[in-house]
Order: sequence, then structure tokens, then C-alpha cells
Amino acid sequence: MKKILFVILLLLPFSLMAQIKYDELVREMQTQSTNVAFYNYQKFQKQSPEIGNVYFQMGLISYEYLKNVNPIIDYNSFEYYAYNAKLYFESALHFADDAEIRKHAEFYKELSATGKKLKYEDLKNYIIPRLDTIKYLSKNGTILYENYSRLFFNYDRCISLFYQFNEKYSNVNEALLLVDNSDIEILKQLKVVSDSLDWNIEKYLEALKKYEIKGYNPQFFFYDIILYRVDGLCSVDFLKNKVILYDYSKWVDLFISKYERVNKLKNEIFEVYGDLLTQKQVAPSVSLVNALYQIDENSYPATMMSLLGLYNQSEQIKSEIVGSPDFDQKIYLAYKMSGMVDDSKNLLGNLNQLSGDDYSKYSQFNQKYLGDQKPFDILKHYVDSIDTRYDDVLAYLQTEVDSLQENEQNLKEENPIIDNFDYATMLNNSNIEILYVYRYQQNSSFVLYVLNGKVYLQKVIF
Repeated sequence: MKKILFVILLLLPFSLMAQIKYDELVREMQTQSTNVAFYNYQKFQKQSPEIGNVYFQMGLISYEYLKNVNPIIDYNSFEYYAYNAKLYFESALHFADDAEIRKHAEFYKELSATGKKLKYEDLKNYIIPRLDTIKYLSKNGTILYENYSRLFFNYDRCISLFYQFNEKYSNVNEALLLVDNSDIEILKQLKVVSDSLDWNIEKYLEALKKYEIKGYNPQFFFYDIILYRVDGLCSVDFLKNKVILYDYSKWVDLFISKYERVNKLKNEIFEVYGDLLTQKQVAPSVSLVNALYQIDENSYPATMMSLLGLYNQSEQIKSEIVGSPDFDQKIYLAYKMSGMVDDSKNLLGNLNQLSGDDYSKYSQFNQKYLGDQKPFDILKHYVDSIDTRYDDVLAYLQTEVDSLQENEQNLKEENPIIDNFDYATMLNNSNIEILYVYRYQQNSSFVLYVLNGKVYLQKVIF
């Protein structure tokens, strides 16, 4: 019994010392920063966990921090203060009683401004509403953070998917020609995520109504993606009051629509090119060729179709020349054919300039019509044939002139153009034999002549 009493007497001074130290601590901490005060209260609580007021003080600090922290910017701190505010206020209710409250009434001044004697019930009436507020803030702050994170993640996902597509293709037309199934799948994912943004924004704004942040009232605007590889590739600050986003879904819809039209054109190439080869069709559709050049300035299928068209037309014109009874018409058609010779050589030259990358755009066309050959090699003999046909036509016209009884009269009637320098030079050149002159229009004529044994047809403008 004496031993127990000794222990009690031994502990009593330490208890009194702790009490004195706590009073001094609180008074000192009232002049310190909040962070310093909280640190020292935590340190004291570990030494003397039975004092209810120390929990009350830490609860007040955590509660104020909780009300001021932005869960969007610093969710970890938000969780920390919400947890601490609840923990310390509940601990204050657990460790405090009427006696403890009266003893530390000086440090419970938040409970009453009237100076009345405080009781445990006053502490409870003060803390319970704040615990409700902590619960409300914790719940709605978390909902706000989750909705913000979902919106931020989904938009960032849009940027990532769009960047992945942009990185692969340098321009839209190249993409339209080269996309494969994996690329289309990426675009479909992009559309799905982009379509979810409206719902994400709606939920986020609803959450903001329940957890308002002072000075923050965001409005969202969707802009069209106009400049490929420029628009829609930058991150966005969602904490501004004006938030500009890009409409990836609309861009994907437009791209897929164009892609379907381009595929239709590419499929049409097969049918038209086959018809040209078998001469079921004399010339390709101008609109088809132009459409291919619009999406691909180096469209070799369009060039090949144009070349085959010239080849077929040259054969048709040759037949018309032979069958026409009007020699002037023959001259006109022959001159038209001379333009085909020049055009075909220019087109063939374009085919010769193609790079290896151009061939990957029309892989199915290559498999069916090219194999291991290049367009230049396949169509060179067609161009040579057009040139040969033209030479044959000129030779034929020379023969026709020889059979014309009115040849000299025709020349005499057409001589009024002698004031044209080129024609006058031709007349004065003893090496040139003029076979025929066709007055095509008031200020132009076609001259068929022989120079050094070769027949030529020239248009003279005066």
C-alpha cells in the first residue's frame, strides 16, 4: 500500500508539470504560425495524450486547412486534413469532459462568446456540426476531384491518340491514302473518348456546384480542328475560367467520311484502268483523275489512266483521220494528235520521277496491275506507240497531199500569211517543202511540210 502511494506521489509532479507546460504551450502557440503550432501540438499529444484540448486545437487547425485547400490541385493534402479534422475533433469529444473543459476554459473560447461556464455539452454542440461539414466536404471534394481527374484523363487521352496519328502521317491526304485498320481503330477510340467529354464536363460542373471554389467558374468551348499537326496537340489548363478544347469527334467523323470517299475512288481506279486496258473505255473520267490529283499530287494511277486515255484516243483519232473525207479536218485532227504526243511524254516523265514512298499509297492497285514493274516501264511502249502513230499519220497526210489535184491552188489561196515571220522564213527556206496550208482561223493556220525528208505539222499564229 505504501509502495502504491509512493508511485502516485512520484507521478503527481510530472502530471502537474505537464499541465503547466500545456498552458504555456497554448499561450505561446497563439503567437506562432499555424504550421509551428500544429507541429508542437502533435509533439505534446504524444507526451500527454489524455488532454482533450490538444485534440481540439489540432482539430481547429485541420478544419481551417480543409476549408481552404483545393482538392483539385492538392488532393493528398485535402484527404490528410479531412482525416485529421475528423480524427482530432472526435478525439476531443472522447478525451474531454466537464472537468477538463472547465480547467482549460481559456483555450475553449470558440465554444462561447458570452463567458458562461462551459460544459461538455457545449463542446459537443460545437464539434458535431463541424463533423457534418467535414463529412460533406470530404464526400463532395472527393467527387469533384474524381470528376476533374476523369475529365483531365480523357482529354489527355484524346491528345495522346491524336498525336499518335499525327506523328505517323505528315498530312491529311497522305493519311487518307495510307491508313490501315489499326489506324482506323485508333480514330474510333479517339471518337469514343471525345464523345465522353460532354458528359465528363456536365458531371464536373455539377460537382463544382456542391463544392465551390472561390474565383473558379469554368466555361468550356469546343473549337474545330482546322490545322492538321497544329490544332489539338497541346495540353489544356482546366483551372482557367475559359477552357478551350478541340472537337476530336467532329474531326474523326469528317476524316472517316473523306476516307470512305477516297476508298471509293481507289476502288473505281480498278474498274476504269481495266476498261482502258481493254479499250472498253476511250478516256478516263476527268472528274476521277482530278479527284485523285487533289488528294495526291503524285497520283501515278491517275497519270497511268491519263496515258492510257491518250493512247486510246490517238488510235481513235487515227481512224477518224483515215475515214474523214475532209482534208482540212484531217489536218486539224493530226495537230490535235501532236498535242497528245507531247502530253504523253510529259506524263511518262512524271512517272519516271516517282519515289518509292508513292507506291505504298496504292498497294492493291500495284498487286493487280504492276507486280514487280514500275509504271514508267509498263507504259513506255504505249507512249512510243502514240509517237509512232503520229508519224504514220503525217506520212499518210503526205501521201494524201500528193493525190490532191488542188494542192497548188490551196497553197496560193493560203499565202496571205506571208507577213508572218515564221511562215515567211519557211517559204524562203529551200530545204522546206510546204505540202499543205489549212487556214484554221482568221489569225492562225496549220502548215504541213517536209524538212530533211521528215514530215512536220506546225500551227502558225499571225
